[in-house]
Amino acid sequence: MSTTLTKRASYSGAKLFRNPKGKNNQVLKGQKKLNLKVNFRTRLVTGLDLTAKLILLAILVYGGFHTHRFLTTSPQFAVSRVVFQGQSVLGNAVLNQWSSAIEGENIFKVDMKAITERIKENPWIAGVSVMRKLPQTLHIRLQERTPYARIKLNRTYLMDRYGVLIAPDAGTHDHLPLITGIRSESAELGHEFQVDGLLPGLKAMHFLNRLPYFKDDPIDALHVSGKSQLIFTTREKKIQVRLANGHIQEGINNFKIVLSTRDPEIYRTQYIDLSFKNKVIIKPIEKRM
Repeated sequence: MSTTLTKRASYSGAKLFRNPKGKNNQVLKGQKKLNLKVNFRTRLVTGLDLTAKLILLAILVYGGFHTHRFLTTSPQFAVSRVVFQGQSVLGNAVLNQWSSAIEGENIFKVDMKAITERIKENPWIAGVSVMRKLPQTLHIRLQERTPYARIKLNRTYLMDRYGVLIAPDAGTHDHLPLITGIRSESAELGHEFQVDGLLPGLKAMHFLNRLPYFKDDPIDALHVSGKSQLIFTTREKKIQVRLANGHIQEGINNFKIVLSTRDPEIYRTQYIDLSFKNKVIIKPIEKRM
């Protein structure tokens, strides 16, 4: 009896350990099926999302193509009006020549850089800005050069304060200072005329004419003598002022010191030499006997 009971107990114990293992296998199989379903759904959602994005991209490309085609070919966007601003010297003939080359072009195809470069070829033009105003208008703002002096070369030219030649003088700017003493046979309009003493002389003339001393009798002539001497002459009294190229600011500062003394004799001079570093030579008007 005891032996039989022991075997049954042992067998019964074995069954107790096998049943949980079978249940675990069933759970694992169920989990695998669930994972397969989740993976399938994830792939399906991803595929649908990618398909939707591709369809949207195709719609955008198609719409963009036809929008671009409409904007660049429709007569509704052909330039019909060109508005110029800032001109005071340039006449309608020049402006009409520029505008006629633009009118009729599609406003989105207009080459703004090419327009700017073409207009800046005119020596009167210092700067240009071009702006579109939909649907059919271009605004072009011009910055003209201002004549500052006349310079005598092979003929007399107008020049701005930066030394750029603008145009031949037609006799309408006799009130501007005249620059002489420069030897050159070539002159390119619209470009800076580079020669020793010219730009320093223009700057010196500008600063001297700002002094109260020259308020009623401004400097209106500059003679460039070689590379070192700048000789200025006033309009009315023909007072001559000399400066050395390379020591211009020092000479002007020395003259300011002399003016600060308020000596009335300073205003009765015919010659002022500021070409020295540490002194000013003033020659008074000679008294007639």
